[in-house]
Amino acid sequence: MLLFLLGLATCWRLNPLGASIQADNQIYFYISERAASGIPPHISEFDPKNALSMLLTALAMRVGRVFGADDLLAARALSITVAAAALPLVWMATRRLGANRWMAATAALTPLLCFDFFSLAVAGARPKVFLVFFELLWMLAATTGRPVLLGIATGCCFLVWQPALLLLAAACAPALFLERQRIRTIALVVAGTLLPILVYEAYFLWHGALGDQIYQSLVFPAVYSKESRDPLQTAMNVLFLKWPFEPRTLMFCSAALGVAAFWATALLHPRRVITFVRENPARLALVLAASGTFGFSLLDYQGFPDRFFLLPYFAILAGVVLGGFAQRLAGVVARALPSRAPGLRISAGRAWTGTACMMLAGLLLMSQVPNRGRNGLASQREAAQRIAELAESGKTIYAIGPLHLLALERINNFTRYGFFPLRIRAHMNDRMRKEKPLLPLVDGKLPDVVLVSRMEYRGNTRWLEQYYKLKRKGPLRSQYTEVWKRIPEREPPAKAFSY
Repeated sequence: MLLFLLGLATCWRLNPLGASIQADNQIYFYISERAASGIPPHISEFDPKNALSMLLTALAMRVGRVFGADDLLAARALSITVAAAALPLVWMATRRLGANRWMAATAALTPLLCFDFFSLAVAGARPKVFLVFFELLWMLAATTGRPVLLGIATGCCFLVWQPALLLLAAACAPALFLERQRIRTIALVVAGTLLPILVYEAYFLWHGALGDQIYQSLVFPAVYSKESRDPLQTAMNVLFLKWPFEPRTLMFCSAALGVAAFWATALLHPRRVITFVRENPARLALVLAASGTFGFSLLDYQGFPDRFFLLPYFAILAGVVLGGFAQRLAGVVARALPSRAPGLRISAGRAWTGTACMMLAGLLLMSQVPNRGRNGLASQREAAQRIAELAESGKTIYAIGPLHLLALERINNFTRYGFFPLRIRAHMNDRMRKEKPLLPLVDGKLPDVVLVSRMEYRGNTRWLEQYYKLKRKGPLRSQYTEVWKRIPEREPPAKAFSY
């Protein structure tokens, strides 16, 4: 309970009541709000990610609406609760894996070094925050020896983010060390994995969106793959970010050292590793998950939120490595103190506690930097009200980028293409080669107003300058949002294609 309260306090200091909606959280908040209003993901916005986290956020919004709560605050309440729960879940998973309470305490505190994790949790509706929560439930399920629960946790991880399906292999591997019922255990894990997936698919089938969901979540990522990167440079980014001398680097490097030590021991002393794993098969699941997530990150690392895929396993491993080091150091300190001097005899446990507290306090002070968007929500709400006034006057609005401004006032976007990352740009370019001209049309009509932000690339929006005029001044300039107004005398061709 104390760890959970510590997580809540960490989030609270980042001002969840006034912090702005940041970057990609803007997109996920819009998708969640539309789902809460009855429009399922993949219909409201073209998005190749699985949408379990957005559906859970939508559920929080629906519950909040019953009690008159604001949608954004309901979403943030759920996100903060999930992030704060990570600390006690890490502690429980570490203890169940056989570590002592000091190692577990160190592991539970190490996520606090990732201030960016809690910053995104405060912003709300971020899938990777929910991914960490479900991965920790997965780790706990692995320690219970209940294969169906382990499979359900695996399925939930996959439904938050597709690459998490690799946890299925890590979930099945410990069954190989069982003396009996190996096939049955693996079958139960697979069956458990399918359970949440079937419920998830049934939701989209019920809403008539199953085809869109399958295409966007499974077919589209296979056709439009992400750009490959240099694995060595990616490893440097994952472990060291842009500055190698910071607390997060200590956590990730120490955990990577623990994984390397396991595999080196497996090569040099395989019997010792087999005995170690048979004592607690979940240990193999932990190392395989840590190795698999790190290996995947070397192939597909897009930015710092992708680090959170590794966070649960690396936090546990870092706790074991750093906790063990601190415990050894505490023993040295305790032996160095005079044993006969009255009042100076200190147990190893107390010495470790003092040492660990000083280490973690210093690390936390170094890592906790101010959140740049701590007080920007008020201006975002003001801008959203201006957009609502346009909508109430009968204007149709198409937002490319600032979808959160629509979500704050529960306004639907003109089309489901409200954001153009690289892969969707490639998809639109392919359509533009076959379908000319390709325009945002509904019933043959263009939107009256187009809001544009985060659009350095104009390849898919060349029609803007042809049919619209940029408004140079206005209240949305503070949101880095351009306002384009329709030129009435310019009509789209009758044979134009719509998206």
